[in-house]
Amino acid sequence: MELSELREEIDSIDNELVRLFVARMDAASRVADYKKANNLPIYVPGREREVLQSVAEKAGPEMANYTRVLYTMLFELSRSYQSKRNTDTTSLSQQMANNATSCQDKSNSRANSIYISKNLEIYPEADKTRIMMILPHKPGSLYKVIARMYVLGINIIKLESHPIPDTEFEFMLYFDLETSICSEEFLQLICELDEFCKEFKYLGSYSEVV
Repeated sequence: MELSELREEIDSIDNELVRLFVARMDAASRVADYKKANNLPIYVPGREREVLQSVAEKAGPEMANYTRVLYTMLFELSRSYQSKRNTDTTSLSQQMANNATSCQDKSNSRANSIYISKNLEIYPEADKTRIMMILPHKPGSLYKVIARMYVLGINIIKLESHPIPDTEFEFMLYFDLETSICSEEFLQLICELDEFCKEFKYLGSYSEVV
């Protein structure tokens, strides 16, 4: 069989995969509606473990690990989509926009100044954001956060960890993210962080002048 024929076969399979993916996400949206109506959590780890075990067994020994990786990402996409449907970020977005507007006059007259305030004020052109998280000390905690940022298209510029005194293997993680705090993706992220974090803090937004 020629390479072109093999690629045509893969293209045909991809078309079917896309159709099934869209159908799966549509079903996930209806699951989200049911969970919202019945006050149920988006993340159900027991259910995900059952599905992972099932699909790995169906895939067979050679493909089991690849299938687990594939479905782990599908779960991330599904949870993010469900959270987006069930979370109203409109009021939060408006608050962020208002705070950014409140800094507009300052930024026009003093572009090189740093402003410190007891109230939240966001420089309107700040396109980078710094946050701190404390994650549970268990396998996959950091991966889940990074995977969710990947799903939302948020780039991590820098990641630092600092041990927490008088604890065993617990760290404060500092993320510098390439996103405005007013972006829809960041607002979605902070609405979902309770799923992953023991503690979360917004530390500020900034822009770099080269």
